[in-house]
Amino acid sequence: MIRWTVTLLLALLLLPAAPRPAEAKMGKTFTYRYKVIWSTAIRLIRADKSYKVGDKDKENGYILFTYPGRGAVKECSATMELFPTVDQDGYKRVEVKLRIAHQPSYIELHLLDALEKKLSDEQGDPPPGPKGATEEAEVARASCWQGEEGPAQGRAPLSGLTVFQGQGQV
Repeated sequence: MIRWTVTLLLALLLLPAAPRPAEAKMGKTFTYRYKVIWSTAIRLIRADKSYKVGDKDKENGYILFTYPGRGAVKECSATMELFPTVDQDGYKRVEVKLRIAHQPSYIELHLLDALEKKLSDEQGDPPPGPKGATEEAEVARASCWQGEEGPAQGRAPLSGLTVFQGQGQV
């Protein structure tokens, strides 16, 4: 009975250390418009990298392609997903998530960096300003600066500050 308990305990302790296939899941957030990121991602995957695109859907925001793996797995299934979002300050963003089966996360990060570089090279700097900001978010953001100076004077905003005006909260 003791031998069985010790064996079970050792198996439970060593189970997390067992080797598993690499499944990376990386992501980046961009301020470029969705359709610009979409077309740039397709060109990067299909034209620049010559990866085989299996399926793509612009409306639902995914690209399925095959990544040429190294080692035991020569063809790795990969998925790039694009999610339009609005951050807490009201800025429009596009979140890009990348998953490549059987590859370490640095492979995904390298491809996301290549997308970022291609966007910067072809489109220039990301568009400035709050494209989806509400008026309340603008008032709150402007009110978060210490004193009368703002970002033009190099002041950093107070983090975690809630602004109250009169009876209501902004």
